[in-house]
Amino acid sequence: MAYVDTLYDKNFLEYASYVIKYRAIPHVDDGLKPVQRRILHALLEMGLIRNSKTPVKLLGRGSLTKKIKITVDKASLSAVESVTKAGGEVIISSQVAS
Repeated sequence: MAYVDTLYDKNFLEYASYVIKYRAIPHVDDGLKPVQRRILHALLEMGLIRNSKTPVKLLGRGSLTKKIKITVDKASLSAVESVTKAGGEVIISSQVAS
């Protein structure tokens, strides 16, 4: 059992270090976390935005089946209603304290 405890402690420390260093802390160059960078890249590839500096507006087309929390530059009233109706939250980036 001592071996398992040692193995767990070692692996937990390595994983925790990885999460902090590569996933939780924004990058110095652009201030984005890796997941945010992947989302922007996907939006670019899908042609939904022209570049990473383009403001993102949430539109209320379609339907939601899951609760989400999203931060955008702008949102239509119908989009906000759809997200809140599904139990989620819309945060307008101008409302986020810097």
